[in-house]
Amino acid sequence: RLPHAVPALLAGLQVAFPAAILGAMLAELAGGRWGLGLYLIAGVSTSNNELVWGVAWLSTTLAAAGYLALGAWGRWLSARRDRVDSGESALFVEMRAASSGGSSDLRHLASRLGHALLAVATPVVAWWAVVRALDLNPIVMKGPQDVWASLTDGPRAPDIRDRVLSALVDTLTW
Repeated sequence: RLPHAVPALLAGLQVAFPAAILGAMLAELAGGRWGLGLYLIAGVSTSNNELVWGVAWLSTTLAAAGYLALGAWGRWLSARRDRVDSGESALFVEMRAASSGGSSDLRHLASRLGHALLAVATPVVAWWAVVRALDLNPIVMKGPQDVWASLTDGPRAPDIRDRVLSALVDTLTW
């Protein structure tokens, strides 16, 4: 029974992973000394938009990576289990995949990567469009290009990156 239950268990973990990141960040508010949750609140209370968006991007990327990795692992295990259940030999499966050219697998991978890229790009484009359409002063709300510049080549970039990455470590070990 366990081999047949593993894909369902991984699907549950896949759904729970982003919630666990959020839960860890919220738990840090109740008693943590460091972590992404505290950096997020500190960034909001001091109007440090670079820090807020850096934490948001990092936590979103981490949640998406865990979600995608657990989903891929579950699909791989499910396909492997189905091959074993059907009695197909590994050699036959590989020969069939080689003869089909693996184009469907490549299309599937390209589709998944396209969806992931779209999931990341959509909020960034919306963010940029709101800042641009409302002609907001960077003091009120910075655009994605401003946040990227502050994380990569701004005068405080190394300090901001170090703070955000150390907060990530604290969040993951919470």
